[in-house]
Amino acid sequence: MKFEFRNLGTIKTTMLDLRPLTVIIGPNNTYKTYLASCVHGLMRELQSYAQLFRSKEAKRRDSIEIQDVQRICDSVATQFSRRLPEYFQDTRRNIFKTTSVALQIDDRDLTQKFNTVSGLNTETSNGYSAVMRVALGELFRQPLFLPAERNAFIITYKMLSARRYRVLRTWQRRLGDFDFLLEEPQAQEAREREVALLREQGDIRYPGPIEDFLDFLTDVELEAARIKNDAKSPFGKIAAAIETRIQSGHRTSYEATVLGGRELALTVSDQVRIDLHNASSSVKQLAPLLLYLRYRAAPRQTLIIDEPEMNLHPEGQAKLLEALGMLANLGVNVLLTTHSPYFMAHLQNLVAADRKSVARKKRQAKHLYMGDPAAFLAPNDVSAYEMKSEGLASLQDPEYGIRWDTLSDVSSELQRRFFAIVEEPEGRGKTKK
Repeated sequence: MKFEFRNLGTIKTTMLDLRPLTVIIGPNNTYKTYLASCVHGLMRELQSYAQLFRSKEAKRRDSIEIQDVQRICDSVATQFSRRLPEYFQDTRRNIFKTTSVALQIDDRDLTQKFNTVSGLNTETSNGYSAVMRVALGELFRQPLFLPAERNAFIITYKMLSARRYRVLRTWQRRLGDFDFLLEEPQAQEAREREVALLREQGDIRYPGPIEDFLDFLTDVELEAARIKNDAKSPFGKIAAAIETRIQSGHRTSYEATVLGGRELALTVSDQVRIDLHNASSSVKQLAPLLLYLRYRAAPRQTLIIDEPEMNLHPEGQAKLLEALGMLANLGVNVLLTTHSPYFMAHLQNLVAADRKSVARKKRQAKHLYMGDPAAFLAPNDVSAYEMKSEGLASLQDPEYGIRWDTLSDVSSELQRRFFAIVEEPEGRGKTKK
């Protein structure tokens, strides 16, 4: 699945090939976060469209041809591109005037997935049912965005008015592009929410990815008693590995409050529990990922993380990348933006394992921090990019793998400056011989 971006900041045209693990590294202010946010937004729009499409379109058409999936993608991407100022809450509307996002579906990949749906065939099956199941189950994966500001949001989100920002979100999105697909009760509900919003005082405005993240935090807290992935599940095991190997065994979980609510807390030992706001910054940064693994994670989802390395020691960064590799191998597409050279260096290690010999692969896993061969990834399952002013530059190399050495300019420059400082001549006015 490839996303095409045009006129995004300084980027004229660039292409992103989304794979099980996709990594984007680059300097500040090069639109990495905007790009990742657009991926999140378009996937959400495609899911919303597919769900609404199912309600009425099936009654009007007997079947949908497989090529219609690309037509659906084009139509929804065009609508989403027009709504980018609203999605990003760009009130001045001068950033995304000419920005557009498009999605390219590989026909062969789509045909293969279409035919794998149980009991369906491209030539004889009901095209509508197949396309919708493929779209919802494989192509338009449920996305979640973990913003770089998650450290602050995980502590302060309860201070926000959940009702108001949810009503505002619905009103601003308006579902206007898809109103013709709504049943009358749904349309009436949408209108009632608009009226409720107008009765509210004040205005709370969040970009789409932040809204999604706040929804996630609120919903998970409300269902904290129902853990989806327990300690024996694959996703629960990844969460436990993060707590054991990165958080020194400290466990993040909910506990009941005096007033009957729930609060996130950190278990340091059997005798010691502390409030999350008193925990280290690295623990607060990892808390949303742990909540996702235990309460939401499932195959055929997309997890987008902005700067996952924040507040982590370099060794902790390498361990976290291994955990994300395990997550990708469980069927979750992981897209991350980063400034970490440690991620890029270790990414090369994760694609270096023997893909033919299971026994050798297990021996090779002893050299990983987590020691788990499930962290290894096939080279074709990884895409790595450097974000430059003009767009994404692939770091894939057919012979070497991932050539992240092009990002070592800063290290070389620091070394050059060291020698310049040491060799600077003594005394005012003196010149070096």
